[in-house]
Amino acid sequence: MSEEPLQAGFYVVHYQGVQGSNHLALYIGNGVIAGIDVGGIQYYGQYQEGAGRIKANFTLTAPISGGQLVTGTILQPQQKLEASADLPRDLTSGAHSIVIGNGRVTVAFEKLYDLP
Repeated sequence: MSEEPLQAGFYVVHYQGVQGSNHLALYIGNGVIAGIDVGGIQYYGQYQEGAGRIKANFTLTAPISGGQLVTGTILQPQQKLEASADLPRDLTSGAHSIVIGNGRVTVAFEKLYDLP
């Protein structure tokens, strides 16, 4: 029996690294990830589901002013950084650890709305 596709939704992602913490508004649904954090870094990519997991590949794009990630990585203006994540299908099940650039980030998802 195959799993039903993940219900599309709008999330707040709370995340923390060695250089601090931040928040991200994120859409996840229909195989797409899209969002922006408080510092203006944009997130865009795709995901696939299977075996109770979500495997995502996404790109972080710095704003025109550049930025610094919570891992300490400095991004130049409009610099892109590729990343991936392997997460449980139940994103709100607690804190999860992913690698972004040169460091580990702890993320926690809070679902605000189900979307079509």
